Amino acid sequence: MKSFAIWIERTGLGGISTDNSRCPLEINFNYLTDCMEKGHHAPVLDFGIKYKHMEEMTNICLFVPFIIEKEEISDLGECLSQNKEILNSIFNENYTTHNVQSVSFCNVMEMGKTIFSVRTLDIEHDIELKEDYDGTIIKIQMKKPGEECAEKIYCRFRISSESLEELKSIYTPNNNILSSSFERNSYIDFRFNDCRTLEAGLIEKLQKKENMPVFIEKFHFLLITRAQVQLSASEQYTERSLNKELWSNYYSGFDPNDLIVANHWHKKAGEKEIREVSLLIRLKENVCTNITISIYLFILMCITIFFNCVSNWIWGMLTSCLKGGQI
Repeated sequence: MKSFAIWIERTGLGGISTDNSRCPLEINFNYLTDCMEKGHHAPVLDFGIKYKHMEEMTNICLFVPFIIEKEEISDLGECLSQNKEILNSIFNENYTTHNVQSVSFCNVMEMGKTIFSVRTLDIEHDIELKEDYDGTIIKIQMKKPGEECAEKIYCRFRISSESLEELKSIYTPNNNILSSSFERNSYIDFRFNDCRTLEAGLIEKLQKKENMPVFIEKFHFLLITRAQVQLSASEQYTERSLNKELWSNYYSGFDPNDLIVANHWHKKAGEKEIREVSLLIRLKENVCTNITISIYLFILMCITIFFNCVSNWIWGMLTSCLKGGQI
């Protein structure tokens, strides 16, 4: 799987700014798959970014390693601004919101102090898409926040596309045909800023001197699955069940008969910077359908017929031997 990547374009004297200060970022990816009712099959990927607004910033650029259309992108900033419960569930905090004069921004507050501002994106005008490097470059155009807004700005949008299935690969164990009929095995190979899987031209874009230097403070990856899905991963993670009544206002289409679980991977910069992220997640789920039941019955029938044939052959041999002994 090719990597996601992020960089920030900026303006400056001669195309290169003399300001070498780095822009701190907090990155969020939420991936939801295989936990919707029938008719809601398209997987979902939410992308959130918190950044310090700087005057020279012109575009936040996100490379996604598959082709998407603008119609498959929707803003989530308005939802966070209007629904405090969802906002606090995402950030696991006790925030309040306060509207400001600019309709595109809403301040998020804690104990009366503004922590950051949420920006509502106009997908048609604020986002530009370009197909390149066998994927899509999503450009978020910068918008100057009002004086009431915080220094840090948070944007969040959703991609709902069948192309997201490329994040997950299904595999069948060659050494166990029987179990593979009743288990679905897959894995997610998620990569972020992994230069080993990026094309040379894209790496050049990331490393341009004209770009704004960035510093990733925190990175979050959330995988939302049904509780019956068994996970194993290359790195430690935490898990918690989701309140479907609450989260249905954010994700529509949850199967009411399923328990939904959020699996969370978290990185925080310390002595070591977050330069790239690579997660390998294996998923295993027991599958019981009419087809698997039919396979079970067919195998049982074949075994029964085989043992009946063998037992009849053995009984015939014994009978022949006994009759031959009597003569």
